[in-house]
Amino acid sequence: GNFNNNNNNGLENEPIYAKVNKKKTGQAASLEEPIYTQVAKKVNAKIDRLNQIASGLGGVGQAAGFPLKRHDKVDDLSKVGLSRNQELAQKIDNLNQAVSEAKSRFFWQSRANDRQAQKIL
Repeated sequence: GNFNNNNNNGLENEPIYAKVNKKKTGQAASLEEPIYTQVAKKVNAKIDRLNQIASGLGGVGQAAGFPLKRHDKVDDLSKVGLSRNQELAQKIDNLNQAVSEAKSRFFWQSRANDRQAQKIL
């Protein structure tokens, strides 16, 4: 076939989410990996990244409510059935909320430290 018009690299039966994912990220999603697992990995990576940033700041991190706890059930999201889609959405919502709150606390803590630093200077 015409390669220019072939977006799925010859994988005719590739799941639709894998195609969408590929367009978004420019890389193929693993076909064995359910979308839930991909989401869980991204959420965990985000939490790890925030913890990594915070841990580099010593005492500031503790004051700002770090380290964030990884959600116990996140690694098991691949076992969640479609019937529990709402529960999954709720979990992701809660995790996003936790990340937002942590960012917000982190931001205000940083602002307070800036003011403190300005006084000293």
